[in-house]
Amino acid sequence: MTKVEELPEGPPLERFRAIIQALLAPDGCPWDRKQTHQSLWPYLREETYELKDAIDAHDDALLLEELGDVLLQVFMHAAQAESRGAFTIEDVAERISGKMIHRHPHVFGAVTLSGADEVVANWDALKSQEKGGKATLLEGVGVSLPALAYADALIERTGRRGYDLAGSPEDALLELKSILEALAARKTGGVSREELGSMLLACAVLARAGGVDAEEALHDTVQKKRKRFELKERMLQERGVDVHSATRRDWEAGDGEGRGD
Repeated sequence: MTKVEELPEGPPLERFRAIIQALLAPDGCPWDRKQTHQSLWPYLREETYELKDAIDAHDDALLLEELGDVLLQVFMHAAQAESRGAFTIEDVAERISGKMIHRHPHVFGAVTLSGADEVVANWDALKSQEKGGKATLLEGVGVSLPALAYADALIERTGRRGYDLAGSPEDALLELKSILEALAARKTGGVSREELGSMLLACAVLARAGGVDAEEALHDTVQKKRKRFELKERMLQERGVDVHSATRRDWEAGDGEGRGD
């Protein structure tokens, strides 16, 4: 067991690494020692979204805390790799440092670029060069992104090269109109997986054309619905209604807050 006084008093990152090593040592924390890259992933995902909440809240104290939680996940993954002899946290820092220097020749070299668009184009060219010229234009777009964010990333990336991945905004409106007309004609109230996918993709196209983040737009709308529901829940409780057995009539009674936007 490692005592606190045995931890190094040097730079904070060195001390933090020593803490991680102590957690993963044979006599360290049983829970931490049994983790893998796969088991740690849900925590990194959760911490990433909590970081987003801190950013949206414009709360520096919360941002400081959440960045620390993300840093913990980075160090844990690096420690997992180090235990296999794959690489260390220093290797991670060295790799990203080299990448940043190589992809910013306009900062660390003699290249002159005018504006952000040229920087992005040069970044893509350098990335392809690093991959031996074999990198595809979609390299780096994570397949595991949330669906709307994934669609937006692909639309943006292909659009840089003049390729219309999902059609124009006008095409998107026609697609939505066609599907909605088909649904109305069937009068079943159901939508197929393919139809729903096409509708969501069309919405992603319209969102990008309007400068709106589709993922965040849906999240914000659902969040408003959640807050409205929670308000209605409190109102029912104040009236003495058991919310666990409340009927539709209970939810819709009163001021009508249970429906609409």
